[in-house]
Amino acid sequence: MTEAKNTKKKICIFAVFFAAFAVRLILAMKCRGFSTDISCFYCWAERAYKSGLTNFYSPEYFSDYPPGYIYILYLIGMAMSVFKLTYLTPATLLALKLPAVLCDMVTGFIIYRYVSKRDKGIMSVLIPALYLLNPVIFQNSSIWGQVDSVFNLSLVLMVMFIYEKKMIPSYFAFAAGILIKPQTLIFTPLLILGIYENVFKGGVNWKNFFKNLLLGLSAVGCLFIAFLPFGIKTMTDLYMETMNSYPYAAVNAYNFWTMLGLNWSPQETILFGPVTCKMVGDIVIPLICVLSAVIFLKRINRSDRYWITGAFIIITMFLFSVRMHERYIYPVFFMLLLAYFENRKKIYLVVYGLFSALIYLNLWNILRFYDAGGNYHSSNLVKLLSFVMTFTGILFYTGLIVNRQKEKLTESVSEKK
Repeated sequence: MTEAKNTKKKICIFAVFFAAFAVRLILAMKCRGFSTDISCFYCWAERAYKSGLTNFYSPEYFSDYPPGYIYILYLIGMAMSVFKLTYLTPATLLALKLPAVLCDMVTGFIIYRYVSKRDKGIMSVLIPALYLLNPVIFQNSSIWGQVDSVFNLSLVLMVMFIYEKKMIPSYFAFAAGILIKPQTLIFTPLLILGIYENVFKGGVNWKNFFKNLLLGLSAVGCLFIAFLPFGIKTMTDLYMETMNSYPYAAVNAYNFWTMLGLNWSPQETILFGPVTCKMVGDIVIPLICVLSAVIFLKRINRSDRYWITGAFIIITMFLFSVRMHERYIYPVFFMLLLAYFENRKKIYLVVYGLFSALIYLNLWNILRFYDAGGNYHSSNLVKLLSFVMTFTGILFYTGLIVNRQKEKLTESVSEKK
């Protein structure tokens, strides 16, 4: 690459990051966000700082977030106290949304570093731009005010470390994700596949095995250390309650269940005969584990193996498992973009675009019209969007199968030569 082209690329990258950050800051201060979440974060930040971490969780006080984000809210509470920030002022909104905004930017930078190491051309600008300037990404952090990008950052770090055969940091990234959101556990199969490839594949090096075992257990130990200020039993009870909360077929996620008109319907709702929504959801989880292993092993020598497998896991979980919220699918965006970068199959870019538009509409509908009374939960528009969302998932599966057949044909021809 000539010096002039390199300079032009650097200017483009700077422009992308500057525009992405500026848009997020402006929207963070101007948009009040999802009222329930913003009020919770404000009250939790205040309580964490004023009452102390030891007294934060209480049977009489509602808080269903794990301690990882409470530590962050403690710092925000300190800033609110020092600068005397009051509820819903632009400065307070920015303070509450800033961790998610910064994690958006860091994730974008990690994506840029990953791509630029492998491609010095237009892709090193295009891929991070498609992530950072995607409205559905900053809709979550800067408009809604949610923290999925904090959880996303731990996941993208985990997978990047696995790709670089740095399993030890990947364990700690995974543990950090669990501290922030229990949904990190959805990606346990991906971590296990990473352990298989980097620790067991090709024979066991016992020194490496015990090193990974010891430091993997250390990552688990760090979880318990982080629990200490709040109480180990309090934390284990919290995680159990959180993972069993919202016992509904769907919780505003426009997926297969909402397509059937079952948004906010109890997960024990009968589908046919003795079969309930929960029974189907319970079958989906082990099915994901098995199929993700099959997909990964079929692509073991391909550079897109973790991104494709990760995208399969979260798409299938979001569409067909129960208790899914509208935001649980967010890791799919960096997974699909990096899958496309690695294999250049346009189907993944198409699926990325469709999911971006559909999740944007899903969140926008909740932000604008959410009604806990259920007035719109089964509207025809919601069912239509849910149908298109499910169809997009099927399009991803179809692309996966068709591309695999083409890859097998190419491999067969190469072997004959």
